[in-house]
Amino acid sequence: MIALLPPCVRTMTASEFGVRHLDARMELVCGVPVENPVPHPKHRLVCNWIAYFLTQNVVAHDVGRVLATTRSSNFRPSRRRCGGRTSPS
Repeated sequence: MIALLPPCVRTMTASEFGVRHLDARMELVCGVPVENPVPHPKHRLVCNWIAYFLTQNVVAHDVGRVLATTRSSNFRPSRRRCGGRTSPS
């Protein structure tokens, strides 16, 4: 369920968000910064195994390289709802 924002809450643009919130655990939803929870250790373990198997395959077939990150990536689509529409941020 999404709580409606009171009229006094000022939303921000993606440019403002990019300057103010460099933390990867934050995302912009309907113009409001929202903190994402820290991933569970099991999630990180699964990500590690996926990177391991991908790397084995890439090296075996000499088809490129695998890059992994040690922090949450903010390059994923959000499926949070914004007043009846899906937020693409």
